[in-house]
Amino acid sequence: MKRLALLSLLAGLIALGAAAPAGAITLKQNSSNVVEEDNSAACIENDGTPAQRNTYENSYYRLYDLRSLDAPSLTISSVTFGIEDARAGSPGGQPIDVYIHALTGSFTVPHLIELAHQEVTVADSESGRLRTVPISATITDLAYTQLVIEVYQANGIPNGHKFIIGSNSAPESAASYFRAPVCGADIPSETALWGFPDMSLVLFAEGTYPGEGGAPAPAPRKPCKKRGKGKKKGKRSGKAKSAKKKKKKKKCRKARKKRRGRN
Repeated sequence: MKRLALLSLLAGLIALGAAAPAGAITLKQNSSNVVEEDNSAACIENDGTPAQRNTYENSYYRLYDLRSLDAPSLTISSVTFGIEDARAGSPGGQPIDVYIHALTGSFTVPHLIELAHQEVTVADSESGRLRTVPISATITDLAYTQLVIEVYQANGIPNGHKFIIGSNSAPESAASYFRAPVCGADIPSETALWGFPDMSLVLFAEGTYPGEGGAPAPAPRKPCKKRGKGKKKGKRSGKAKSAKKKKKKKKCRKARKKRRGRN
């Protein structure tokens, strides 16, 4: 017998993170990275004790609108997710897949365009902790593209695997999504619509982008210029003018040498 069981995990708030120096950015909608116990939902077996139940196919998502980023491109370098409970059916852990997708239509699986995929092995000892996965994907059409991060567990019943993603009840700036076909959630759906309003996924990404989020541009250097025409302070002899001109040229040469030595 199958059912959608409530199990707890960690989560956080969401906000298209403000860029840090050197063009770094965090795409994060969860406000807390604490993994709470018995807080997450998953499609799980209904037979046996809770400790013995295994999980069916489950996907967990975060969706980001990139239009406010105002940059020509965005490169994702890592994805971090929380783990509420992990129990593998055999020694060595269980496989979990991390995907980065582009979304150009409604939020359905056929409209997801895979940009990157990384399979990792999650050990039982990682329960209650965060896992960061290096991954690389670049999005170039930010004006018309939404970014989707997915953590996917294949059907764990045949191999005796159980995986519950981390979440918490802290505020989030955008909805958390999940999909569980065996339990009737055929398309990515907001967790709140399935009766889990406090399931804020701990799921976010790190990356970089060019533009305003990068390192500040160096201040422009003032070039050596001749004095412009202005109010005359009095007549100078030709000798005095010549000496002043030589002194200024010497100053400019020194400044240029100093700059070349710095660069």
